Amino acid sequence: MNHFARKPGFKRIDLLVVLFLLALAFFCVWPMLHGVYVPARRLHCATKQKEMAMAACTYEHTFKRFPPSCHVNGKNKDGYSFLVDLLPYQDQDALWKRLDVNVPLSDGSVKTGVNFPDEAIRQSMPIFRCPNTGTSPYVDEEAPTNQLQAITSYKAVSASTRQAYETSSREDAPADATAADGVMYVGSRTTLADITDGTSHTLLITETEEPFYSRWIVGQECGLYTMAETGKTNLTRDYAKNPYPWGEPGFTSRRYGVREDNEDVPRLGPGSRHKSASRMNYVYGIPYWTKPKDIVYHVTVGCSVMAIPTDIDPAAYLSLTTRAGGEPSITEEDF
Repeated sequence: MNHFARKPGFKRIDLLVVLFLLALAFFCVWPMLHGVYVPARRLHCATKQKEMAMAACTYEHTFKRFPPSCHVNGKNKDGYSFLVDLLPYQDQDALWKRLDVNVPLSDGSVKTGVNFPDEAIRQSMPIFRCPNTGTSPYVDEEAPTNQLQAITSYKAVSASTRQAYETSSREDAPADATAADGVMYVGSRTTLADITDGTSHTLLITETEEPFYSRWIVGQECGLYTMAETGKTNLTRDYAKNPYPWGEPGFTSRRYGVREDNEDVPRLGPGSRHKSASRMNYVYGIPYWTKPKDIVYHVTVGCSVMAIPTDIDPAAYLSLTTRAGGEPSITEEDF
């Protein structure tokens, strides 16, 4: 009688060991694979901001001043945004020629055929949109085609505090108000010589995920301030519980109204969905991957892009916001 030897099979413990080794290999390799395409998205956004900063610097070279976050006509603060000024320097000359920044958005001349803000506000501009944003390109995608209002993912860093921002934005403020301590603010005429903190240490533009009050041609909606309250920044603000205050009067164009049912939507300051790359560190020779941090891209006057972590020291962030030496002191009265 022939006896066949029984071949040994996989035991349950063998299967568990194999699964453990596969999981361990995946844990070690995944951060490297994940790091290949995540930086690509971040680089795309950073490149857009750098191009806007270069356009703003070209504007400054041409007009000997940076564009204001919002154009002012007398005491009328219902003007176009700095993004409109950047259009001819970003291959959008045809659209720019159809807009007149010298008239308020609510002015009657928009009906004469020489100015077309209604046409422009319906255009969602990819150059002004972060590819990683989680918001819609329009205030209300369900609105009729002739009532669409496109928004932007980028805003000017106008001031360090709410008080500084609003002083230059109030209707009763003098036309030459210069209280805001950033580079581009309402009615500003900042020159390169005015920036004494160093161009590589002065913020110009930041990201935002604002889904509502961020129409790209409306100047009153295209600037922000960085500090939320004493000792804190707007980067980590809980906007659902504590909405970003826009002050008085409301920061919205008189020409372009807003839907009443959207009034309760939290308004946002600087922010994004970007995260830093994972990095391998060692403790007693044992490798481990660091947890990615939440970061928000900013670009400086010197066109260098900064990936600023949301847990940045508030004093450092405050220093980066201002254009001149001698950082402002913050008190409760500022908020």
